Amino acid sequence: MKSELLNVLRRYLRPEFINRIDEIIVFHALDRKQIRDIVGLQLERVKRIAHGQGLTVEFDNSLIDHLADVGYRPEFGARERRRQIRSLIETRLASAVLRGDIEEGDSLRFVYDDDRSEIRWEKEAKVPRVYLRVVGYSVTRVPLCISFTRQPEVIMAESTHNPNGQPASTDTVYGMPAYADRAAAVNEVHARPHLMIQAPRQMLQFAFMTGGDLTKDKLAVNELSGRLGVAEPDQSTSFHGLAWDDGDLHCEKHTEYSTYLWCAELDPETGEPCGENPFKHGFIPPGPVVSGVRLTFLPWNSDTEKEVDRFDTSSLCYSLVESGNAAILTDFRQDDDGLTHILILARDLKPARAGALAQRLLEIETYRTLALLSLPLTRSMTKELRSMESQLAMMTDEMSTNSEARRDNHLLLSELTSLAAKLEACVAANLYRFGASRAYYEIVEERLAALLEEGVSGYFTWRDFLQRRIAPAMRTCLSVKERQAKLSDELTRNISLLRSWVDVELERQNRDLLASMNNRVKLQLRLQQTVEGLSVAAISYYVVSLSGYFLKGIPFIYDVATPVMSVLVPVVMLSIWWRVRRIRHAHDDSTAL
Repeated sequence: MKSELLNVLRRYLRPEFINRIDEIIVFHALDRKQIRDIVGLQLERVKRIAHGQGLTVEFDNSLIDHLADVGYRPEFGARERRRQIRSLIETRLASAVLRGDIEEGDSLRFVYDDDRSEIRWEKEAKVPRVYLRVVGYSVTRVPLCISFTRQPEVIMAESTHNPNGQPASTDTVYGMPAYADRAAAVNEVHARPHLMIQAPRQMLQFAFMTGGDLTKDKLAVNELSGRLGVAEPDQSTSFHGLAWDDGDLHCEKHTEYSTYLWCAELDPETGEPCGENPFKHGFIPPGPVVSGVRLTFLPWNSDTEKEVDRFDTSSLCYSLVESGNAAILTDFRQDDDGLTHILILARDLKPARAGALAQRLLEIETYRTLALLSLPLTRSMTKELRSMESQLAMMTDEMSTNSEARRDNHLLLSELTSLAAKLEACVAANLYRFGASRAYYEIVEERLAALLEEGVSGYFTWRDFLQRRIAPAMRTCLSVKERQAKLSDELTRNISLLRSWVDVELERQNRDLLASMNNRVKLQLRLQQTVEGLSVAAISYYVVSLSGYFLKGIPFIYDVATPVMSVLVPVVMLSIWWRVRRIRHAHDDSTAL
């Protein structure tokens, strides 16, 4: 039992911690005072975050007592409180900031109204009258106060025409039935929200090639949820995340790959991310890594400018963005961990703009790697294409010689068809990779254009550096694709020409066969006519013979039977000939019809 428990502990705890624990670990239950102190510490963190946004936030003792009393479960301890604070306060406070209900410089005081059983904040600044809706709460704006009242099963919505607090329906628009796919189309622009970050912070992103297998992502997310002690997210959508005390992790699923992004604050003393790294100590990667990025976001000052010396000057890209309020740096080289390091130095940059900039830079690094995945494939295919082109040239030369010198047309056609099948199989196998690379490259160009870079003297801009290196590679891929198309067209034309020769040869053989059949029919007709003449004589002979026997049997005409029979011979022969002729003509007429 002891060994089994130690194995479990080694999966989730670091060795330096395991070496210091005793044989017996006693977990004492937390009392209410300790829980209240923990709530106070967690709310202090919210204050620091709000202060970074230019807000002053205070929490009344009534709210602290309420959070310490309600919802605490011993099996989760203070972690359950952390989720409650994030859900009840942080998320809604961030939503209000994004909507513009709270502005920089505002002062807020959170209180808990025991009579109404609601959490509300009081705001000193004057605000307009609006009506809002938030997930799980109805929000009513009154002068100097915003109240939250818990309601079950309320979906996220926002309305300025629905003051009664009823959830907005996605089935109707202004009372009229909505198109079936309208909700998906409308919500697509909100499917990938920008992060809101502030310095100092570090982001670690990995892109894993999963081939669209959602099972691998599910296993990875489930392992992270269990190890970090947070609830498993809804994985039915392509974008979901995990949040715990020391950071956030965002998972995004794409057609052939998935990205995992960890965002955490930097320790000012060590310069390392605070908290546990989710990609270590038991992490199950959903697939092989195709891209890894370490993005550091620092305030721009004389001390942080020294970070420029950490990059390789031969490939350093250094430019200004956001109207000169931020500098972006990278050398596109990999460190000892195999990660590409990106540095953002910012001053007076809003968290939303900082998050959008960071996401744009992460996408540039990820998509430029994915775009170049077709380059090794292109190089290997160049040899195959050269071999196919040589074979086609040899067979075309052979086709241009006279018929006596070249091989059988059927053999040439078989070889051309086999070569065409080999080419089409190669094209079909690489069709997706070439198309995906082109799409990824277009995304890289769009993201580079959106940066609106200002060059720094003596350094490359991101756009110039990447276009100088990626553009030739993409043109190489495009040239291979064009060579494939041209070779396919050449094979099609040669196969068509050779098939025409084969068809002409087959028609000549058919003509000779029909001529020989016609000659045989003529011979059969002559033989039939000869047989018909003989049959007339034979039938006439038997008729006359039978008539003679008949006449000889009559006594009084026995003496005249011989002269009568001689007279009957021409009559019988003419009659039989005429009868046979009518039968043949009747048969010819029925055959013609």
